[in-house]
Amino acid sequence: MSAKDMTEELMKAQVLVEALPYIQKFNRKIIVVKYGGSAMVDEELKRKVIQDVVLLKLVGFSQSSFTAVVRKSANGLKSQA
Repeated sequence: MSAKDMTEELMKAQVLVEALPYIQKFNRKIIVVKYGGSAMVDEELKRKVIQDVVLLKLVGFSQSSFTAVVRKSANGLKSQA
């Protein structure tokens, strides 16, 4: 593993260490993810939202513990889950 890879891994670990109190506090709570507007038309924002939802699942939140609310976007799509 290169020094750059090690630095990136250490940064990821630090983020998780900092997030742990919040993960513990909000575990088993209902989490609403508001997803709409520019996030629905910007591919990079879409990817980041999906990554964040996947992270919630990976750290132990069950699928039923978070709800996505999708609002009408600039391109006219709308949905609610």
